[in-house]
Amino acid sequence: MKTKVLLIVTLILILTLSACGGGDKPAANVAKEVEEFVFEAEDGYNITVDMDMDPVFERLGEPVKYYGADSCAFDGQDKVYTYASFVITTRPEEDRDLISCITLTDDSVSTPEGAHIGYSNAQVEELYGKGEEHMGGVKYHKGNCTLHFIISQDKVISIEYLSKNL
Repeated sequence: MKTKVLLIVTLILILTLSACGGGDKPAANVAKEVEEFVFEAEDGYNITVDMDMDPVFERLGEPVKYYGADSCAFDGQDKVYTYASFVITTRPEEDRDLISCITLTDDSVSTPEGAHIGYSNAQVEELYGKGEEHMGGVKYHKGNCTLHFIISQDKVISIEYLSKNL
């Protein structure tokens, strides 16, 4: 019951914030908020997998570190943008770079539902319910996004938002 209430409150908050955006978010970002797992960056900007990276880059500014390499799977370059507490990986598609993965790297950021690095497996399950066990962790699916909690010694050591469109 607590999980359902938290999920409903989170959805209401997301919808409220998207209504007050004043045009700062691209339409694709606003339309996907309810259908996908979202990551809320430090300034309240919602990021989802499969978004175009250009407006995200414009909003967040220069990353701490950048790396690009020829893609093995696509024509063009895969790119990795490292910010203070998360990493965004993109894939080329036509003339755009689409987000394929968002990885949370420390406990200063969390999912909108409140999960962060250091959470126990039981705490994750309390927020999201029983997930699909996968390689020492647990996965949840929503729309085109897989939310993957990597767990070691009953603690979340990484959180990944992964595109199913790979």
